[in-house]
Amino acid sequence: MTTSPPTPSLPAPGLRPWTLFSRLSVGGAGESAPPDLEDELVPPDLSGTVLRGRYELVRRIGCGGMGEVYEARFLASGQAVAVKILFRRYAAREEFLVRFRRELQVLEAIRHPNVVRVRDFDQASDGRPFMVMELIDGIDLASRVARRGPLPITEVIELGRQLCDALACLHARGVIHRDITPRNVLVEGEGPGLKVKLIDLGVCKATAEWYAEARPYMTPPGRRLRTRTGMILGTPGYTAPEAIDHPPAPHHDIYSLGVVLFEAATGRRLPRVWAHAIPDRVDASALGLDRHAWRTLLKAIEPCPEVRYVSAAAMAEALEDLRLVVADSAESVPVEGGSASARELSGQESRSRAPVWVKLVLAFLVVHALVDLAQRLRVRDDVERARRLGVREPASAPAAEVRSDDVGWP
Repeated sequence: MTTSPPTPSLPAPGLRPWTLFSRLSVGGAGESAPPDLEDELVPPDLSGTVLRGRYELVRRIGCGGMGEVYEARFLASGQAVAVKILFRRYAAREEFLVRFRRELQVLEAIRHPNVVRVRDFDQASDGRPFMVMELIDGIDLASRVARRGPLPITEVIELGRQLCDALACLHARGVIHRDITPRNVLVEGEGPGLKVKLIDLGVCKATAEWYAEARPYMTPPGRRLRTRTGMILGTPGYTAPEAIDHPPAPHHDIYSLGVVLFEAATGRRLPRVWAHAIPDRVDASALGLDRHAWRTLLKAIEPCPEVRYVSAAAMAEALEDLRLVVADSAESVPVEGGSASARELSGQESRSRAPVWVKLVLAFLVVHALVDLAQRLRVRDDVERARRLGVREPASAPAAEVRSDDVGWP
């Protein structure tokens, strides 16, 4: 009896991507990239190309700093996947192979619902490495904000909460992303069904080894961190101001995430001068934020790292508190009377004043009870002292001093 061969499927996660790259030469298959491709700015579209006889590139869906991403089809099963392939002009450069390998290593080791998963890896016929990842049915956050404008605050909160969870997972393993930008955040769905994926870990680094490798590329006097090819690690405008002088730390990613959430909530870039000093008085309403949302974001984008959230988990807790405040504000808005802004302000003021009145009433009751108790104890002591001395009280005086009506006795 003959048996049909099993249906091919995508390689299971858990493979070791660095085993492939340990065999790669700097030029891919032992060849250097053609000189005319070194200055290539717009890579040719590879749609229709079949990689290694397994993956057909359907359409290009994005370009990053060192590679391009295609929607592809796994020919054996027809499954839709995403393929990221290194630019040909970088295939002959050791630094970019190292970064590509690093991304594979991290993605292979991390298992989190908000971090994109890698499924396969190989080398194209021209020597360029590529990785196969899950295909996300969504767009990057930058494109979404550009098309629709600022996100509702409820979506910003959910976006931030999921990204905080992803960062907590990375940081727990000693990995700092270092390039959190709207382009590196994929968003799928909206409202309660919003899902987020963090991508592009090509410049991530383990905290212990990062500074030792980076120190030779610190260029005085500004000590701006550069790679061997002269590129600054991270994206200007999203990188923490202290990151160019210090080894990577979780609060660098927290700053970047704060900037991303600010952009998602306001639809505008964070002013560059705020990276050094944020004005004492900022009109949050002009940014489209209420004071609660502004305070939550402000703690993430503080120029001083000691003032920021101590961890991604702490930032997630702050976002959860903000969610409760937003939900409470939505429920307390009256149906009739007054403008929306006036109603919100009135609700905020009444909620802020209510605890003060409660405290005043409680303080009054406590003081009254203490005074009453002191009076009772004083009268009791006087009566006991008189009894011990054998003093007979005048008929009229005790009635005036120790009447139950005066001291409150039953």
